[in-house]
Amino acid sequence: TRITTIGTGFSGPTTTTSSGMVAATRTSSSVAINAEVCFPLTVPANTWAIRAQLYNSDTQGGAATDLDLVFRPATGTSTLAVSALDASDEVVNLTSPAAGTYRACVQGYASTVSTTPTFTISTWIVPNPSGAQTLRAAGPSAAVVGGTASLVTSWTAAAGARSLGAVRLSQTGGPALTQTLLYVDAASAPTVVAAPVLRHKVPPLVD
Repeated sequence: TRITTIGTGFSGPTTTTSSGMVAATRTSSSVAINAEVCFPLTVPANTWAIRAQLYNSDTQGGAATDLDLVFRPATGTSTLAVSALDASDEVVNLTSPAAGTYRACVQGYASTVSTTPTFTISTWIVPNPSGAQTLRAAGPSAAVVGGTASLVTSWTAAAGARSLGAVRLSQTGGPALTQTLLYVDAASAPTVVAAPVLRHKVPPLVD
């Protein structure tokens, strides 16, 4: 269970809803340096969020290999989200994506251990919730502009899995005003983390 203090930016009754936890889909592959390999994600209508993530621990050579991660639409080279840190700890998110097909693309930037390093990519699709959720959230019943409130979250995650969920706060009867992603690595102590701050890096040469 985690209790978080949040600031409120409107006055009125509020509703808190949650979706998840969703265990990662893990796919193993390899990518050449200065090339790109993509993995399609079919996203239903009203999906709350999608995420793709790479880990040094799931990459050949670990931190000695630098892979980057990009979300693209179904076709073309447009970039919807990008993560380009050093090494291969990378994460990209899309919130409230339109229904359709997206691609999580892994780019080979550099490696001292292989010209075609292997890796495992983890992906999640957090759906519009239906029925009981293994992520539970309770928030304020009413908000005041400039005030604070407590958000209480608890969850059950599959043993040994990396899981993702989301919590939304809305003005009762209206659209969601804010959404927060919660990530749990059940292989170690359960934690809630935010996506890292990304820095710019010269991208690899990818046609």
